[in-house]
Amino acid sequence: MSTHFRRARQADPMASRPFFVDRAEVVRAADALITVFGLLDELTEVVFGGDRRAYGRILGLTERQIDLAERTRRGGPAAFCRADLYHDGSSFHLLEMNASSALGGMYFTELNRGLLGHDGFARFAARHGLGFADPVAAVAATVRAYLGRPDGQLRVGLLDWPSSFVTSEPNLRAVAALLAESGIDAYAGHVGQVTAGPSGLRLAGVRLDVTYRFFTLGEIERTVEGYELVEPLIRAHEDGTAPMFLPLSQSLYGNKRSLGLLSAELDRLDPARAAAVADLLPWIRPLADGEVDVGGTRFDLLAYCREHRAELVLKDAAGYGGNAVLPGWLMDQREWEATLSAALRTPHVVQRRVRPAPQPVDGEPWAAVWGLYVVDGYAGCRVRTQPSAGADVIAIESYGSCVFHREAASCW
Repeated sequence: MSTHFRRARQADPMASRPFFVDRAEVVRAADALITVFGLLDELTEVVFGGDRRAYGRILGLTERQIDLAERTRRGGPAAFCRADLYHDGSSFHLLEMNASSALGGMYFTELNRGLLGHDGFARFAARHGLGFADPVAAVAATVRAYLGRPDGQLRVGLLDWPSSFVTSEPNLRAVAALLAESGIDAYAGHVGQVTAGPSGLRLAGVRLDVTYRFFTLGEIERTVEGYELVEPLIRAHEDGTAPMFLPLSQSLYGNKRSLGLLSAELDRLDPARAAAVADLLPWIRPLADGEVDVGGTRFDLLAYCREHRAELVLKDAAGYGGNAVLPGWLMDQREWEATLSAALRTPHVVQRRVRPAPQPVDGEPWAAVWGLYVVDGYAGCRVRTQPSAGADVIAIESYGSCVFHREAASCW
């Protein structure tokens, strides 16, 4: 196992085997996710008349958060995310979409490389046509394209929020080492360690060409003087001395309420693109007191949720990695109704349950969340997994594994 991987993973548990998928299937899923990004842009125009501030308010952002999103808008990749999906035995279904530059778990490809370094597995991989895609290489190329710097030295600050850096530092240092293998000088730190001067932004004395953002709008909002702390980075983005990758405007794509709005308004958008994502996109709605359409029939949303507890899951709109996920089928009716009432106070979504097909691990059925990286196309995959018994929520602390794709569909 590589030093990068050990440094990043620390003591997190690992599954006993890699996972496998046909390349054509993950490419189709990645293409559908790119279409989701395009539809979210269309949604802003069709439903909100292009008013991104109104869109941000519906997502639950504050005015100051919307200000930062607007100030950092800048052209970038058409799609950039790690999508979490279940596979039901027939196709992939979207659970949530981490649409930010903070794509966790990219170092899992070190496991792919380690396995291919074993003679026995290398022969197995060659016999079955196995390969993998490297998200770090795709990210490195995209950062260079974002800056218009296809070659030459590039100094990148991998920046988290001060309170998060305590735990994320090993991950950031592992990503920095992997980016170095792609020819990028990357430095791990947090926003509070950055200094601003006449020559631009500096981290540990190094002048930065770009800040790679691992922090969120939510962290800024929740921190006393958080807006003042991030202001030098925003100004450096605005004047072009150190652009931010990805801009905070990208947060509008990753908020779960955006998927809820898209699911609700899909029939108002381009029919061909809507059809392309119909199987991937779940039934999901922003939790609110009002009516919704379910299969062509109008229902009071809260009444529908109360009646269909066993088929619904409640999610914090800003949560990630399986955190703040509340399955209705794990609660009794009284607890579920109380949870719904409490969730109305803050941005939440309610989503229809997806049942994952079991994956064999050590002769037992396991459930898996497939983390699909999309960087203007398929850019790799990793898995979070655990035994099917009790796998109602497969959170970020679950067992991890790497994924190999088969270049052509085959039987095992």
